[in-house]
Amino acid sequence: MTPEQQERLRGGIAELRSGRFRQGLGKLHRIREDGTEEWCCLGVLSDYAARNGCPVGREILEDGPGNYERFGSQEDEYLSDEVQQWYGFSYSDPYLNTASDTNLRASFWNDRGAVGGGDFNAIADGFERTFLAEEG
Repeated sequence: MTPEQQERLRGGIAELRSGRFRQGLGKLHRIREDGTEEWCCLGVLSDYAARNGCPVGREILEDGPGNYERFGSQEDEYLSDEVQQWYGFSYSDPYLNTASDTNLRASFWNDRGAVGGGDFNAIADGFERTFLAEEG
């Protein structure tokens, strides 16, 4: 990860900690029928990237009751190629180091936290531990 990519990730982590995003599961960004919005941690990072120079398209798609947002042209619910490259991640669903020194996929950690009443702070810590920890 280049210094520029690390700085981008610091901005995305700040967004995760901002309190502006309600954690949800199953989609990067879900817009419920009543207008409430829910986000996956990867959706928050995608939103930050799109607003800060990443050349990724955004599209709102219908999904039964409510809608969801897709970033890029991929059909999956992980980071698009554009966002993945913008941050310098090797995977579209990166493994993150937990406080107990295990590894979890970001989407799994997000969905587990969304069901269990978690928030994005622990996931933000995981991104820092995994990608921004000072070496040696």
